[in-house]
Amino acid sequence: MAPVKKGALDYEKVAEIHRENITDTRQTLEAIHEDRSKVSLLPYYHIQSLDEMLFLEFMEMLKRGIQVKRCRLCGRYFVLIDKRKREYCGREYSEGKTCQDVGPMLRYEQRLETDTYLQKFETEYNKIYSRFSAPTGSLLPSGPARI
Repeated sequence: MAPVKKGALDYEKVAEIHRENITDTRQTLEAIHEDRSKVSLLPYYHIQSLDEMLFLEFMEMLKRGIQVKRCRLCGRYFVLIDKRKREYCGREYSEGKTCQDVGPMLRYEQRLETDTYLQKFETEYNKIYSRFSAPTGSLLPSGPARI
């Protein structure tokens, strides 16, 4: 709660309350109601440093369940705005492409270099897929046509 004067926060009253270092809730309420002014029930925070502000922001994010993740490609932090599990941020990575566009492909290529089973699978998959996508007459044996 915070004291209000003419529809706005009464900074003088707030400063006076903080100077008195009131520790009891009853005394705080009595100090606010002393001059019979209106009282606002909106949350009030008296922030004195950047550390306090960042801590307050962090606590609000925890209360609301907002998650922050680190991008697997660029290493910068980003806020998850929906329930989908993302590994990459939406920032530009290179040549107009975002981390979401480039990241999965780079990760797959790195895995392909180290994983022999994945290399074999890729080879077999490409063989079969090339047969399906080849022109119709190209897979027939060459030679004289029999009638």
